[in-house]
Amino acid sequence: MNRYEMTCTEKTWGVNDGNKNLFLMQNKNNQIIGVKENNKPICFSRKKAIEVNDVLCMEFEAEGWLMTDRVKEIGEGFYQVRRSWCNQSQRDKNVNLFFDIVSSFEPAYYLIPGVSYNGNPWGNGNEPKGLTRDGQPLVFSFSRTGLPSATFSENNQYSLGIFATDEKRSMNSAGSLEKTADNKMMHRITWPEVEGPYTYCDRDQYTDALTNTLTLQSQEVYGVTVYISVGHVHEAYTGWTKAYDHALDIFKKDIKMPLSPQQIWELGISYAGDILYEDLGNDGLFRMGLLPEGKHYVKTEGAKKWDYRPHSKYEIGWCGQNGALSCALIKDYLLKGNKNSLEKGIKVLDTWQAHAVRENGLFYVDYNKSLDEVRKNNVADTCNLAWGAWQMMEAYNLAKEAGIDKPKWLDTAMKLCDFFLDNYNEEWFFGKSWDVTNGTPLDTGGTIGAFMIIALIKAYEMTNNPSYLKCATKAYRNYSERDLDQMVCTAGALDTCCVDKETCWPLLKTGIDLYEITKDEYYKNQSIKAGYYLLSWMYHYETVSEEKLDDEFNRYGYKTYGGTSVSAQHHHLDPWGALIALDWLRLAKLTGDERWRHRALATWQNAQHCLSNGTLEIHGLIRPKGSQNEAYFHTNWAFHTEGDNKHRINNWLVAWPTAFRLVTLMRLDDWEELE
Repeated sequence: MNRYEMTCTEKTWGVNDGNKNLFLMQNKNNQIIGVKENNKPICFSRKKAIEVNDVLCMEFEAEGWLMTDRVKEIGEGFYQVRRSWCNQSQRDKNVNLFFDIVSSFEPAYYLIPGVSYNGNPWGNGNEPKGLTRDGQPLVFSFSRTGLPSATFSENNQYSLGIFATDEKRSMNSAGSLEKTADNKMMHRITWPEVEGPYTYCDRDQYTDALTNTLTLQSQEVYGVTVYISVGHVHEAYTGWTKAYDHALDIFKKDIKMPLSPQQIWELGISYAGDILYEDLGNDGLFRMGLLPEGKHYVKTEGAKKWDYRPHSKYEIGWCGQNGALSCALIKDYLLKGNKNSLEKGIKVLDTWQAHAVRENGLFYVDYNKSLDEVRKNNVADTCNLAWGAWQMMEAYNLAKEAGIDKPKWLDTAMKLCDFFLDNYNEEWFFGKSWDVTNGTPLDTGGTIGAFMIIALIKAYEMTNNPSYLKCATKAYRNYSERDLDQMVCTAGALDTCCVDKETCWPLLKTGIDLYEITKDEYYKNQSIKAGYYLLSWMYHYETVSEEKLDDEFNRYGYKTYGGTSVSAQHHHLDPWGALIALDWLRLAKLTGDERWRHRALATWQNAQHCLSNGTLEIHGLIRPKGSQNEAYFHTNWAFHTEGDNKHRINNWLVAWPTAFRLVTLMRLDDWEELE
């Protein structure tokens, strides 16, 4: 039985749950504002309302205007609204158009996907925080959110959300949230695309507002489609997830993989072994990546060649992924019999083990220029430390399969896990960063320490020592209750200090791991929650029309569908889904919900765009075989450049996308699942 019903009032329409109203179509001052002309709002009044074939049709009028809403329930608590405006005057008008709804409840949580997670309360940056800036409401382009112009709010009983469709006219929009005088929430979509009171244009930086208008000719009708989701909240801060299940049906696209897993493997091994690997005599390391002439160009005018970045050269996890690339090369020997791969993989891990490890169990996670440099700091973050320990254990097993015993690798990983067993803090858990030389915490904030749970679970698998599992389960519950349960995960994107996407992946992966080990339904539930949090960063549509042939995305074959936005401080897309994909596949098996499989394949497909086969030319330079750039600028995001910056592709050919694809393939027994 459907518990929700559309309802009309003397002024407007809304949706009720029994006798309780959930929202009304009106603005925060209880007016129907459908148009602004010369920045002056025009109020509409109800003309008539009829219902035909379960479609509620309501007309509103103002001087020179007719506005019509056709509302249809297309799923329980999910509504399609087709709104049209007719300029009935005898002159053309330059206007902004609006669709507003106001909740009947005071929200405890609100979400603008990829932009604002309850106002981005965590972090010391200057990214958009709260709902206003300089006393004016924050308005964001459709392109900043994975569902066009999406906004959500909820309390402990009800959830309300709104977003536009990807039809060209509807998508050309902006979303915003505003509090009413009695602390309810107004959800607004504005046409055309605008941003204000400033445009967030670079990390912690703002530029002028985007102030577009539409010109409607006399008697012209302009139509758009909007979706509204209402529902009961069964668990705090998760009511919005229902809308994403509906969104999959609305935006779902056929998926055809550009490359087979075998091709992806070969390209990745080529880039790691032939391009990133650097022989240092008795030692060997993987460089972090390539730049045009070694400089951080966004565009490459005048650049003649690729070169390695001259600083921040080597890193064991995060961006540099020396541990994962070493594992992949050893695995390549097992798959292909390539002894050159085996020798390089072993040499790199031997180098880290010989040079980086300290007596207290910690190890250095990066080198700026060389292994014997005089270090300016001794900081090691828990993301890198966890990656290093995890991959050393994986590499130990792979090497053993190849007939090679590397007990020092295992010892290094275990000592790190033991360090965190001994230094677990009941207040801040594993923390963010540590001083390698004296083993003291330097930064205790963020969800980033959840990466360490991966290493602890692997240590338990290697030793069957219950101490590792006990600490892993304790840490999982602590990070979940403090961060994931609030839908605010933080600090994993190490070049920022904010709410982000990356820090939640360990809670997805290890939630499934712990469920498989313990069969405790708690971990299954938390895995689903983590899956949705990550989904809130994924794009469900194309932000640019294929008709724009001069657009860089179209020119080089990049599609935003399946891409993932980075963080509240960095508004661009990346191929991070290469790492998420496998655990969404696992979630599909765990829950029986095949929607997770489609999401996994969508993001895996996206992670292959602009992956070079050795002949790909972008910005006048041929990209080496197996390389791929890190960032895709899909919104009003200048990132150190001037002018029109939408839909650009950067030139930072960093190691991590390659490593993430290889890690996923190493973890997956049946590669056909990704075909």
